[in-house]
Amino acid sequence: MKNVIVFLDFDGVFHPYFSENKFEDLPLFESIIREYSDKINFKMVISSSWKKRKTLDEIKAIFSNDIASQIVSIAPTLEDSDGSRLKEAQLWLEANNNEQCDWIALDDDHYAWGKHENLVWCLDKFKDHESALLNSKLNVILAT
Repeated sequence: MKNVIVFLDFDGVFHPYFSENKFEDLPLFESIIREYSDKINFKMVISSSWKKRKTLDEIKAIFSNDIASQIVSIAPTLEDSDGSRLKEAQLWLEANNNEQCDWIALDDDHYAWGKHENLVWCLDKFKDHESALLNSKLNVILAT
């Protein structure tokens, strides 16, 4: 069983940035996580700016119970700049002794991740294209 850390953004990923319908795309993401749950042990870390205004328990309440149980932490917060979320992820990985662990990030801001190869770049949604990218990255991890 592989271990994979998933860093999650919300706005522009699970719903369009200014949408009234928050988390409209979450069911598709959750279905993919369930698809791989017999092969991958997921640990999800919140990298979204929501971490500044919601507790971990409030964030977990947004997700289905089986997925919420895999949300383990909130990433540290640094000042927004190019590559800042990548730096936050690296700090979290180091602090939690996961530097060698496979990881993926879902975000609509590719600059915050320095266009890193582990990024699933979501273009204001999580639909077919984004789910195909996530599936592809997970299959590569499983093949290694």
